[in-house]
Amino acid sequence: MSTIERLSPDGFSEPEPDVRYLPADDAAPIVDALGSRTAQSILAELADGSATPTELADRVGTSVQNVCYHLPKLEEAGLVTVVGTRYSEKGAEMDVYAREVGAIVIGDPSSSDDE
Repeated sequence: MSTIERLSPDGFSEPEPDVRYLPADDAAPIVDALGSRTAQSILAELADGSATPTELADRVGTSVQNVCYHLPKLEEAGLVTVVGTRYSEKGAEMDVYAREVGAIVIGDPSSSDDE
């Protein structure tokens, strides 16, 4: 499927994935969002670059509806973000998603086992 990207002088500005440290008490939304193999696969596929739900469905091997079910949960958990818009050949506007984080560490970054 070919797409037309929304014209922008700078293109998409994808966020630089960071390492997110979470206290165990605050990890529940992320753990819930990543509770299915499909959600994990979507996040893994976005490591290769931004994509529309249709592109993700093709890459993950599932339906667009299934991807569209998981993306809002991943977005609400702060794991993915919308970075732009593309238009399909038929003129449908599609959000383009990118990863928001590179790694998630559950625990206190200041604590160390070396003490």
